Amino acid sequence: MSFGSGRTAFETKLNVLLGRLLSKELGLRAVSEYVSRRDRPDIIMYVNGVKVIVEGSYSRADAENDVKRRIQEGLGDLGLALFYREDFPSNLTDFELEERLKGSTFEVRLIVPEDISGTLLAYLTNKKVEPRWVTGWIETRVADLVSILNEAVQFIASEGDVKYVIGEIERNINDFVESVKSVDSTKQIAKNLYDVFYKLYGLSVGDYDKIDELIYAKAALAIFLSTTFYQSVHAQIGLSSISSLCRQYGYRLGLRRAFEEILKVDYERVYELAIQVIEILPEDISSALKRIVELAEVCASKRTLLKKDFSGKIYHKIVGDWAIRKNFATYFTTIPAAYLLAYLAVFTRTGVFREFKESIKVGDLACGSGTLLTATYSALKDLYVYSKFGEGRIDFREFHKLMLEENIWGIDALSYAVQIASTNLALQDPTTQVRWMRTLTVPLGEADEKVVLGSLEFIKTRVVPDIVMYLTGKVKLMREAKVTSITGGEVPKELPEFDFIIMNPPFTRATGRGGRERGGLFGFIVDESVRGDVVREYERLRDSVQRELKALTLREERLVTLPGIKELYNQYAILSKLDVEELYNVGQAGEGLLFLYLAFKRVKEGGKIAFVLPKSLLTGVSWFLARNLLFREFHPEHVVVSYDAENGYNFSESTSLSEVLVVARKRKNTEENEATTITILCKKPSTSLEARALALRILKSKDGEYLEVNGSKAYTYRASRKKLAERIFNWGSLMAFPDPQLTRIADEALDGNIFGTRVPMIRLGEIATIGIDAHQFHDAFRRVSGEPPGSYPAVYGGGEERRLQMLVKPNARIMSNEIKTKRGKIMRPGERLFKEFSGTLLVPDRIWVDTAHVIAMCSTEPVLSNIFYTLRLKNNKDADRLKALCLWLNTTWGALSILANRSETRGRWIRLKMTHWRLQPVLDVTKLDEEQAAKLATVFDIYCEKELRRLPEQFDPSNVDPIRKGIDRGFLEALDVKFTDEYLNSLYRLVYQNLSTWIGEG
Repeated sequence: MSFGSGRTAFETKLNVLLGRLLSKELGLRAVSEYVSRRDRPDIIMYVNGVKVIVEGSYSRADAENDVKRRIQEGLGDLGLALFYREDFPSNLTDFELEERLKGSTFEVRLIVPEDISGTLLAYLTNKKVEPRWVTGWIETRVADLVSILNEAVQFIASEGDVKYVIGEIERNINDFVESVKSVDSTKQIAKNLYDVFYKLYGLSVGDYDKIDELIYAKAALAIFLSTTFYQSVHAQIGLSSISSLCRQYGYRLGLRRAFEEILKVDYERVYELAIQVIEILPEDISSALKRIVELAEVCASKRTLLKKDFSGKIYHKIVGDWAIRKNFATYFTTIPAAYLLAYLAVFTRTGVFREFKESIKVGDLACGSGTLLTATYSALKDLYVYSKFGEGRIDFREFHKLMLEENIWGIDALSYAVQIASTNLALQDPTTQVRWMRTLTVPLGEADEKVVLGSLEFIKTRVVPDIVMYLTGKVKLMREAKVTSITGGEVPKELPEFDFIIMNPPFTRATGRGGRERGGLFGFIVDESVRGDVVREYERLRDSVQRELKALTLREERLVTLPGIKELYNQYAILSKLDVEELYNVGQAGEGLLFLYLAFKRVKEGGKIAFVLPKSLLTGVSWFLARNLLFREFHPEHVVVSYDAENGYNFSESTSLSEVLVVARKRKNTEENEATTITILCKKPSTSLEARALALRILKSKDGEYLEVNGSKAYTYRASRKKLAERIFNWGSLMAFPDPQLTRIADEALDGNIFGTRVPMIRLGEIATIGIDAHQFHDAFRRVSGEPPGSYPAVYGGGEERRLQMLVKPNARIMSNEIKTKRGKIMRPGERLFKEFSGTLLVPDRIWVDTAHVIAMCSTEPVLSNIFYTLRLKNNKDADRLKALCLWLNTTWGALSILANRSETRGRWIRLKMTHWRLQPVLDVTKLDEEQAAKLATVFDIYCEKELRRLPEQFDPSNVDPIRKGIDRGFLEALDVKFTDEYLNSLYRLVYQNLSTWIGEG
């Protein structure tokens, strides 16, 4: 350098202060890291997920060269070279220097990777920012620089370059589809392609003549990704370019020639498929192939693009139909959700991620297209940079080889899915050749009467099965095949002990999702005999896991003083008083629970698991044992749920089901101050960079903070281990509403705390019996017209018209079905059921939050219902207490406590099974004195025949439903709870805001 040591040392201080100043000016959205090197610091600033490298110097050339080198090394997404034009006295304090930097004029230059510079220039120009901000030096002050940085970061974080290219690809693939369709009038091409993709597995994913367009699109995608990868590596391995081969042989034969040549080098599984596709396609679609090839060549030159999970984004965009997308009942993780999950896990610097370890082993045992593995690769790469920055040489080629050859393991039951996953990973650095990858196909099937359950076999052992059986639609046994290593090389003998397992496993329950042809558990297996064998083996494994989880749950801890254990045992004590055996049955939880148990078995102590699972993990009865597993054997570090009504409550593509992201660290010893970070997404991140930014902000957030990062919005707060134990029956109550303030109020209501006054609470199952469910009703009864002798009154149906007011009259008559026993005796089970379970108090088994008016109802006479459960008080038939209980369930606090204790299926559509109701905390009406019970019954009588508005509209602060206010005021006055109108109106406003956000009207 041209300056003396004193000046050089001072550059170091200026750079650090400038980084801090920029971070302050950019607000809470910026996270800065300063890592000293021998000469002067590099400053990495995370601005909304975009890595900005800052280099300041008294030499333009030094600043520019250092930034260029760092961008070329892949350390940043955006570079800022800054030239200090004036001297800064060394005797100034840090504060004085910051003030002087604020008022100083600099010369700056923004530098981005070359392959997005053009689109960024266009974006800045459209924003009326001069292009020279990117291409030349210009004078600026800090305030102006912040606006320019924000504009550039906004473009990069929005992944505008990716969206543009994907749009082009989609248009070209659509053209390809139309070209093939125009020459495939007999659907023979569609059939042949279908056979290539699926026939080997004996799967039923739709009729080829009905999904022909999607089959053509999948063929185009296979060609496009194979061509992109070929073009990325051909020069390094001495092969001709695609374009030269196509000019020489034509596009169809040219592609075949290219793929055959690269097969001689490696990547056999990827290109075997591509060659089969090329062979099937006709000659007269050359123009469509030409456009695919030309676009692939352009994309191959955009290295920055390839590192943004480019192929994964394309795969998700193109493969759209449920039957194609839902390979083996799994939904692909959305890319932003994958990055949010991976970065939360990796950058929560605990356990195996306290520091970067070159030996780290990562696994996705249901990897699909590899989105979660690619997101993990990105997070580990950033962790690698952090660990090496300023301490040693950063070698991304060695990092890439290490990750793909040894550390990242992807396993799936479908070879096609693993091929896509392998391509995704390889394209992170396509010029670095790897000898093999740890991506394996372990199919599900049967051989010599032995069933292999794919990845679930690893519950039993880490040993990779020697022989497995691919299934066929024609015969029971097709052919034996060794487990396949998708990229060549020897198949490993066993799985490693994983440091990190990340998955979005199949969710399918034993009863299936319903409404789809060949749905249900393993419904994609065509041969019913094989399917039966597979289902039976699966059920044996599930029952074994259930026994082990139950034993773990009932295991007594030697040290009851461990944090949370006393509170957990207090909850267990309740179970002996209730009929809740269903809690120990995992049958309805489905495959997702077994994969969670698999992760528990295969992750090491100190290792982490990260899952996308149905929200039932938090709320479902069948997931109770899974919650106990997470509580006892792990520290649940993060739980993320969505209340984004516009963009969905899900984290998987092509589903409206509510889902949850979970990160947990396996550990033996409980830490005293363990807490779980809960994140409520009011608006989900829309890109991978936005998700990365949000993850880093969550990790820096304060308890109860509201975050806005680019377009994403979230609340984040902490739940103690003690609170997890107290709510073990339903963790959903800890994130019951979008705003944590209302969740806290609902949590207090569950404990009987209303405006600071305690009211007696008890589990409903302790004071009441609960009637029959819908299945029992329809098995035992049939609806009849008129009022024939021997018929019974019923409340039939659950439409909105049934839920308008608290008092309801029977609207149907039912008759007991007759069942003939083996001995010929006629039985009428309905007679016994009506006698034992009919009642006048009804509670729902499902609620549409936006169309419900009342929660509970009282009937004018004892009834049964096909939609509502009937309740009877166990030891007290006092009508006043039944009315009091009905009133409680319809107060604001009763409604909040029920909504908090829900099992959520699809956002605002919720279920409440019998076990939920038995465990539901309610007002203990048996503890009320006669005067209190009579007062509450009087309030019920006043309002029972008055119609309430729809639930959200009842709380509209501009026009609160007078019936709502009357019910609440009457309840509070009857129990002598002190309140003011201001308290009530404030609560109503909060409820209205939350329900509106939840259902998408706020």
